[in-house]
Amino acid sequence: MRHLGHRPELGRGDAIVRHTSRHRARAVCALFGVIAAACDTFEAPTAPRGGSIIVTVRATGVDLDRDGYVVKLDQQGGQVLRSAPFVASYFIAEGAHTVSIENVAANCTVSGPTTREVAVVHLQLTSVIFEVVCVGTGVRVTAQTAGPDTPDSLRVVVDDDPAASLSANGSLNIGYLEPGSHTVTLLAPAHCTVAGGNQSRADVVLRAYTDVRFDVTCTPAVRTERIAYETSYPGRPGAWIETVRVDGTGVERLDRYGHSPSWTRDGIHIVFSDADCSNYYSFYYYYDDDQLYCVGGIVVVDPEVGNARRLAPKYSLFDPAWSPTREEVLSHQSRSNDEDELTLVDVVTSTVKPIALQGPGSASHAVWSPDGARIAFECAGLSRMPPDLCVANRDGTGVDRLTDSPSKDLKPAWSPDGTKIVFARIASPDATFGEIAVIDGFDPNATKTKAINAIVTLIAPKGRVLLVDAPFATETFRASRNLERVSLQDATKLNTLDLAQYAKIIVSTKALDTIIARANGGKN
Repeated sequence: MRHLGHRPELGRGDAIVRHTSRHRARAVCALFGVIAAACDTFEAPTAPRGGSIIVTVRATGVDLDRDGYVVKLDQQGGQVLRSAPFVASYFIAEGAHTVSIENVAANCTVSGPTTREVAVVHLQLTSVIFEVVCVGTGVRVTAQTAGPDTPDSLRVVVDDDPAASLSANGSLNIGYLEPGSHTVTLLAPAHCTVAGGNQSRADVVLRAYTDVRFDVTCTPAVRTERIAYETSYPGRPGAWIETVRVDGTGVERLDRYGHSPSWTRDGIHIVFSDADCSNYYSFYYYYDDDQLYCVGGIVVVDPEVGNARRLAPKYSLFDPAWSPTREEVLSHQSRSNDEDELTLVDVVTSTVKPIALQGPGSASHAVWSPDGARIAFECAGLSRMPPDLCVANRDGTGVDRLTDSPSKDLKPAWSPDGTKIVFARIASPDATFGEIAVIDGFDPNATKTKAINAIVTLIAPKGRVLLVDAPFATETFRASRNLERVSLQDATKLNTLDLAQYAKIIVSTKALDTIIARANGGKN
């Protein structure tokens, strides 16, 4: 029986628990003691001590190293510097280090030692500069040319390398050659001869140019009747200019990119265009109202001699045609609103003058009539519909639309007597091939279209014009398309209310002679 206040006996398990708890308490106290002692002696970790090295290679001279330089730090690994500026950077522990340069071309030398000792100081920048001087290794080709029809330049070929241009009376250094024997070939026009032959052997030594000289004598170039045309070559984008004799023999390549060639008045030179508008980035980001977004322009070249020059170099002009009677070139240029504008280029001054046409929104691919008084060209409205053919006076007046069809009428050309115009007709936008069509019996000086157009030209500025001319419907419609504020109606469908809305003038077949007389007399 239990007595009040008597402590009960502890079992064996109770004794073990009490013993374990006592040891845990002692262990925790010991741990805190160790931590407290450690805190009394704690030191913060320190960052590694080091600095930076900037290595720069400055290369001067000619025939600079093509495959770059190798820079090593402490002779370990290697960083390749392939293009200027040749710079390498390192962060390295402070102390003594070495920086070296390797892979230097044989024709180049390093000023000073190729391995440099560097003392790196903590948190400081150390600069190491290697000065490399390169000397050319190759041939110096000199040409001396005399005689008539002398070319401005010749071409030089070393071994099988691509040809280089050389002034006909000048010198050219050709480097990057290996020491040893090389073959130098001079390419000259057919009417020029090279004394002793056009090939020479040159013994090239390291870090020097071996002199090679050619003496050239030219005679008057032999000129035959030829056809100029554009063509394409496999693997070479774009069009290129060639000539051929009229019998189909003697193909000569001008080796010039270009299109739309035609002959000058004297039949000696070819005028063509190398203008290109395929760079859309330049069009959208660098277009200026006063500058065209295309590149290239008109080039005049002598196909026998090779001499060439540019006309109006600030303008990208297309499809040049040399006037048969004047020193001027007819061409066209693209404008910002996606329209083409005809221009006249003065051959002497290279000035460009737009032709103000009365009517068509766009005009291109113009050609001269044999007498130089008229031009035929592709014309289209503001909606850029398939082009028709138009003719006009040299100054842009007297526009007359000759064709009006859903087909594309392209590339007009005059007959020698000026009475016919031949052109290419493509029936539909999807057609691959077209046909050759001819406007026969064309008389630019006496056509019904011209008569009506002359009247409308006089009266159109006064206000909106109504043309009523059922018998001459085709010609009248052509005239109405050539001018603004002109409408065409069928006389049988008009009434008084219809006529009232025009309020200016009505041209009818019966009144045609009277209106012509009034227009010529200056009356309204």
